[in-house]
Amino acid sequence: MDILHAGLLCFVDDQLYLICGMHATVAKKFPTYVRCAVEKTHLPRERIMKANVFLDVDQNRIREFTNLLNMHYSDLDFDVAFTGSLNVIPHGWSKEHAIKLLCEAIGCSTDEVVVFGDVGNDLTMLDVVENSVVVVNATLEASAAAK
Repeated sequence: MDILHAGLLCFVDDQLYLICGMHATVAKKFPTYVRCAVEKTHLPRERIMKANVFLDVDQNRIREFTNLLNMHYSDLDFDVAFTGSLNVIPHGWSKEHAIKLLCEAIGCSTDEVVVFGDVGNDLTMLDVVENSVVVVNATLEASAAAK
């Protein structure tokens, strides 16, 4: 699948890198990011803390691309943050996983916490926590997952 107007943003500590893609495309979804991003032609050698794929396509194409990436890269997971953006995360990690780890660390269960979400990358977290709510401008998908 060819997708024009796509790119990759990587965060290393407090520095943001635009690895590929055009500033104009990034600016449509991430205007703040594009002002502080340093352009690079390769992935940084340092540990990447966060990565996002950005695309200037409709939601159906984003889901199609996400599914394609998940089929071909077994050590990574890709999820739709919101229209125009995919999260790139280590395989098996999710907000659900993070909530469970935090609960274990502080000695409580998931029914003793409240989570707030708004978009697709919150779905696993909204599903696993009994007290889950969404903000007023949440996506329909996130709203349906909240309890």
